[in-house]
Amino acid sequence: MGRVKKLFIDKIIKDKKITFSKNKNFYLHVYVNVENGVGTFNINNNFIKHTAKKLTEYINDSKYKNVVLICRSEKEQFSEAFPKLNDLMYLKDNTKKNLKIFYQDPWPSHVPNFIEDEKTLYIRFGFDEGSEFDKLCVNDPTFKTTQVDGDYWFLLNNINNKLLY
Repeated sequence: MGRVKKLFIDKIIKDKKITFSKNKNFYLHVYVNVENGVGTFNINNNFIKHTAKKLTEYINDSKYKNVVLICRSEKEQFSEAFPKLNDLMYLKDNTKKNLKIFYQDPWPSHVPNFIEDEKTLYIRFGFDEGSEFDKLCVNDPTFKTTQVDGDYWFLLNNINNKLLY
């Protein structure tokens, strides 16, 4: 699988008029599968060990002093915890930053707004009822693309999208 020169996701986000939190330090962890010219967004699964390693590298290389991971807990009534506890422990054990795990209230509660803090990186995992992008991932998750078939993991926000793997 070839990696992406310029992020194909940038064009998709622009074409679909997708917006995210205005906080420039707040990212969504998103998985995209591309097959036969069709991409599919997924907000709530596919956190694999290799992605965890790439995310850890990104966090450790970032300018941020603090990191908050916003996660779904085992208290969810319709899904499992995301990411799973062993994946979170890997991130916690291998991150060289002050890392905190924030468990959002179970669905249908929204993720609260976080104060923008230049020293803190926020990464949200899993579905948020208050996010229009997340609703798009459920109701209209597919898009046409010329991107090479494969699996792609991103950190997305309004300012700067990052390809993890």
